[in-house]
Amino acid sequence: MDNVPRRHEEELEMGLRLGREVADPPGEREETRRHVEWRRHRLRWTWGCRDFWRAVEMATRTLILGLILLVTPGLCNHQDAVHITAILGESVVFNCHVEFPDHNPVPYVLTWRKKINDEVRYRASAQQGGGPSLLAVRELRGWPPFAKGALLVPANSPGAQLLPEYLRKELARHHGKHTEQDQSIDVGFLGKEIPIYIWYEAYPAHNGAGYEGRVSKVSPDSHYGVASLNLTNIQESDQGWYKCIVAFLNRSPNNKNGTWFHLDVHAPPAFTITPEEMIYVNLGDAIILNCQAMGTPKPEILWFKDESPVEPSSTIKIMNDGTELRISMIKTEDIGDYTCLARNGEGQISHTARVIIAGGAVITIPPTNETKREGEKVMFSCEAKALPGNVTVRWYREGALISDVSELDTRASVKMNGSLVIDPVRADDSGMYLCEVTNGIGEPQTASAYLNVEYSAKVTFNPTTQYLPFRMAGVVHCYIKANPPLQYVTWTKDKRLLEPYQINDIIVMTNGSLLFTRVKEDHEGMYVCTPYNAHGTQGSSAAMEVLVRNPPVFTIDPQPMYQRKVSETVEMHCDAQESEGTEKPIITWQRKDGEPLPRNRAKVIGGNLTIESLRRQDFGAYQCVAANEVATIMKTTQLIVEGTQPHAPHNVTGTADKFSVSLSWLPGYSGGPDYKQDYTIWYREEGAQDWKTIPVTPSGSTTVTISRLQSGTNYEFQVVGKNALGDGMFSKVITVKTLDVGLQKSTIPTSSSGNQPLGAEADQIGGPRPGPPRNVSVAEISNGFLITWMPPLERSHLVKFYTINFKTDGPWKTLNKGQIRPEDTSYLMKNLVGGRTYYFVVFANATDSAGVSDQIKYSVPARVKQKAITAGVVGGILFFIVAIILSICAVKICNKRKRRKQEKELLSAYNMVTCRVTDARNGAGQGPQGTVPLKKSTNLNACGESVSTLTRCSTLNPQPPQPLHQPLPTQVTPATTATSEPIHDQPVPPNRDRDHHTLQLDNRDFDSVFIIERRNSKPNIR
Repeated sequence: MDNVPRRHEEELEMGLRLGREVADPPGEREETRRHVEWRRHRLRWTWGCRDFWRAVEMATRTLILGLILLVTPGLCNHQDAVHITAILGESVVFNCHVEFPDHNPVPYVLTWRKKINDEVRYRASAQQGGGPSLLAVRELRGWPPFAKGALLVPANSPGAQLLPEYLRKELARHHGKHTEQDQSIDVGFLGKEIPIYIWYEAYPAHNGAGYEGRVSKVSPDSHYGVASLNLTNIQESDQGWYKCIVAFLNRSPNNKNGTWFHLDVHAPPAFTITPEEMIYVNLGDAIILNCQAMGTPKPEILWFKDESPVEPSSTIKIMNDGTELRISMIKTEDIGDYTCLARNGEGQISHTARVIIAGGAVITIPPTNETKREGEKVMFSCEAKALPGNVTVRWYREGALISDVSELDTRASVKMNGSLVIDPVRADDSGMYLCEVTNGIGEPQTASAYLNVEYSAKVTFNPTTQYLPFRMAGVVHCYIKANPPLQYVTWTKDKRLLEPYQINDIIVMTNGSLLFTRVKEDHEGMYVCTPYNAHGTQGSSAAMEVLVRNPPVFTIDPQPMYQRKVSETVEMHCDAQESEGTEKPIITWQRKDGEPLPRNRAKVIGGNLTIESLRRQDFGAYQCVAANEVATIMKTTQLIVEGTQPHAPHNVTGTADKFSVSLSWLPGYSGGPDYKQDYTIWYREEGAQDWKTIPVTPSGSTTVTISRLQSGTNYEFQVVGKNALGDGMFSKVITVKTLDVGLQKSTIPTSSSGNQPLGAEADQIGGPRPGPPRNVSVAEISNGFLITWMPPLERSHLVKFYTINFKTDGPWKTLNKGQIRPEDTSYLMKNLVGGRTYYFVVFANATDSAGVSDQIKYSVPARVKQKAITAGVVGGILFFIVAIILSICAVKICNKRKRRKQEKELLSAYNMVTCRVTDARNGAGQGPQGTVPLKKSTNLNACGESVSTLTRCSTLNPQPPQPLHQPLPTQVTPATTATSEPIHDQPVPPNRDRDHHTLQLDNRDFDSVFIIERRNSKPNIR
């Protein structure tokens, strides 16, 4: 028994004891004892043979190893192996130096090998106890295998220090009773080495399988050893032991070099197993979420629910190193998103699974917006899951079932996975497409996407003839469709290129049509338009004949105003006549505010509008419209319905303070001039049931302040008017939030920095906020630039007014001076500078917050600047000409007035003449009896000038009065000389009145007429 290993001896004795305890029949116990003794003897013999052959094997391996260590002293340049760590996908260099014999380079063969399946078997033995006993079989990674076969290492030798720490501890634990000199270890290696790279100069290098293109010898000029190997695109399978072997061809086998390298490949985590993204459960179910990842170092697995770490409980467990999350009984609070996070030193990844209650269908892959060119193929995804899984998918286009849209019959199809395919797409296919899924449980789920089909600009309609109204504004239309939007349109007239920008009375509209501000006869001709966009054009329009004709004219105009009382009937007359060569105009009536005419009470007969049984809502402006192929003209009239309750106040606005709100509004129609209107405020907290009322004082006031309100609270307000007939209509409800304590008076804030649009901070103030205005765009029109937008989709009822901010290169500024009403969605800009780029933002303002649109960019064409300069020059010239004409007219008017004033002064100062009898034969008396007054008459001379003549009114001569045909003298004498020179030098009668200066006109045979002329220093004005 001495040669039998102690452990097997103990096992044998145990077997004997167990055998004795077996309840065998007495006759068989002796046979069993003899059988055990025979087995014990056989076991001794067997172990003796094994110990002999094992001793022989160990001696042989020791001899071989000794020879190897003796003949190959340069097997490794370093006593320890080189450990290298690399990242997956990167490159690494194994630095291997070569020691040439006598430091002289000689030819050599370089071989790099990789060790695979490096499993290590080791045995510890006690020399005192006889043969070695088998301890364990382990797989060792990280311990350099310096040789194959068996290696006997004394425990106290330096070679024992190369063993791993745990191996030395285990050796001491099993053989602690022996002395260190007696302890030894038998190490065996299993596995093989495969060449991955073989190099010899002047021959092609050999690359092993899996290393093609990834291994190469480093350049001789590098700082690495000449036998170094470069390994690129590192993979996880590259981890392991590598051996550098250098063999000198012209030397004995003992001249070779080499080094061992161990490569550790680190890789970021990568999932190998993940749970499904959507997990449908019922309450009370049990589920297991399995999440496994690989990577180097080994990734750590963490679990989160709705972004919070999962807390284990009686029903929630995390098992198997965190790879499994088990929920034994699903509860309502267990429903949600579960995220598996795998991380190591190289990175982290995550995967989320949503646990939901089984029921109706849920869309897992919704459709997304698509943009395609005309003629291409488009596919909208719509995948859904449900429990049960009998999911039905329906597609709609603009609210109509796809199968009912005739234009898509042959081009649209729904696949088995629910996807919609349209092949090919056309321009008219643009629109909203909606996917509806259901499995019969709960409400159907929907998801929508927009299809945008782009195509070259094209003309959609070609009228052969178009008309322009003479001396009015008219339009020659070019009917265009384009996506992307139209960029420009070229026009030809009578086959010649037309340059509208160089003609004053022609403007190109944003839709490409031509606007003639004042039509002339020479505007007739044959016109052709060609549209262009970013994709080009699909061709020109057909030639269109443009004719200039006179527009229709009104022959009967409606009165400017009709005043009627409630329940009365009003008849508004209107008629129009066509011009020669045109069709008779059709006359229609419409309300200016766009509301329809009362259906059962209004009728149009012969162009006349009759409204019976007038009501309060009939109040407003009406338009008579006459239209034919040439032009559309209209006349506006006002209908006043008296004797009604007041109309609703409008433009109600409120300004909030901490504990009060100030309201103001514009009054509605009071019901007639005989009715006085008072107001009442209705208000309540938002969400309350009952309204409170406050009468407005003084009577007729349109402003009021409501006090004793709570701070930081939303209130609703509306205003109602009242007259002697009763209460009128309520205004629209507005919502105002009082300020919180510590805030200043509520206004839409502005940005002092200019770095953001004015009002962009309004989001920071409390209260409900409207959604952002949509589809903001800028377009050039005839009289400026029009910015338009669409109301918000969300909470549009909160919009009180709009504001527009703009900037160029500087800070943001407010464009509109006043508030833009909520029903208005456009604003006209006239002063944009040509050649500059503008940025615009539209705000939908509520009481204390605002919704902000997306910022849009608009570049003003440079031609606008040129047109503005030309218009300025022309305007300046016209102004100068008008100024000259007005100056001349002013001078003439002043001179005319001065002449009239001088004539009046002449007649008033010298209204006396002297008559004498020139013919003594008439027997005229002398002295004062011969002087009589004369009548003044005014005639026109040959030049058309006014000439004053005098006739004698003396009774001394019975002859009829003779006019004085000679015009007034034109000579000028100083104003201080009050004398008149006679035309003929004749003596002055001695009895002439010396108090007057006289002028003798003639000495012929008729009465001499004398006239007194006032002279001054200026010429006489004719």
